[in-house]
Amino acid sequence: MSEDPALHPTPPSPLADFGKVAGELVHDLANDMQVLQGWAALARGEVDRGVLPTEEVQRVSRMAEALGRMLQDVLATVAGQTVSPELAFDPGAVTETAVNDRLTELGLGDIRLRTRMPAGVQVSGRASFWSRTVVNLLRNAARHARSRVVVSLELECAADGRELVMLRVEDDGPGIPVNLRDSVFQPLWRGDHGGAGLGLSSVTWSVDQLNGEVRYAGDSELGGAAFEVRVPTAKALMTREAPEADARALAGLRLLLVDDDPAVRSALSRLLRRAGAEVRELDPLSRPEEHIVEEMVSSLPDGILLDLHLRDRGGVGLWSRLREHVPQLADRVLFISGSAPGDPLWEEANGTGRPVLAKPFQLQQLIALLDGFRSEA
Repeated sequence: MSEDPALHPTPPSPLADFGKVAGELVHDLANDMQVLQGWAALARGEVDRGVLPTEEVQRVSRMAEALGRMLQDVLATVAGQTVSPELAFDPGAVTETAVNDRLTELGLGDIRLRTRMPAGVQVSGRASFWSRTVVNLLRNAARHARSRVVVSLELECAADGRELVMLRVEDDGPGIPVNLRDSVFQPLWRGDHGGAGLGLSSVTWSVDQLNGEVRYAGDSELGGAAFEVRVPTAKALMTREAPEADARALAGLRLLLVDDDPAVRSALSRLLRRAGAEVRELDPLSRPEEHIVEEMVSSLPDGILLDLHLRDRGGVGLWSRLREHVPQLADRVLFISGSAPGDPLWEEANGTGRPVLAKPFQLQQLIALLDGFRSEA
């Protein structure tokens, strides 16, 4: 008698879990990509006028870093990677940065931040989820406001004695009718204002990851809608702030970069050279596989950055060929990929025992991994 497959269900994969939040993630990425395009266009205009676009470049850099961090955090969460209980962030600082960075984008004449947070308050978890919560609530408020939005931040004491960080975002718009208030957090709910209907759904998911809750708080003092978020505080030992990359952290390190995207090769090689490394780029599309392996061997690099997805061939296949010829050099490979845990190529690369770094990554993350090759070389 054959077994009923329903009795042995296939466990959900990280990519299946990713599908549950893909809509919200695409919504956030699309919004921020639109803003990035705007700031890039402004920077280009300043260059055409002969003006150094310092402010625009700084904003593009900060937003690109924030987008990369958000994407990494979402992928890590759906892959089941837990956060150390000591890892935390300052909600006041994250809120202030999010509000200040979005003032120009939102185009409202009056956005105010009121904070009654004492110094030293921390929240456990990934800071990008709090930042996305603030940004999406701000965008929602600005969409409906006539001219004013107020963001408030304070510390509360719950009935069970826990300390809670309370974020309140309110506007002077028309508010939400009582019969629709239970629907506003549902995915794809648009009401009568259009839009993707995913901003508030994204807020719900982000707040859940911080063990908090979000609710529609009713009519605000400004006459419009008011939303409140509450998350528990934590007595953390360290905050999530990536250290600045040492300008010469990779000095003397010889690296070979194998990626089929010329834009990625150009940008990444320039960053690595700025950190002091000697970088050689290799386009895997222009030569047969055996020639690529020969060039890897002949260049004798201290480390090889090998992309997982190379059009009609995989990076793991190249690594396997390299291991056959020069095992010591195969031990210097660092896989880089735009995919996530659960992707077949990712899992295959992870099985090699070599490190796998997901794009987009911070330079400091890459430096930390590459620095380990120095002692092996």
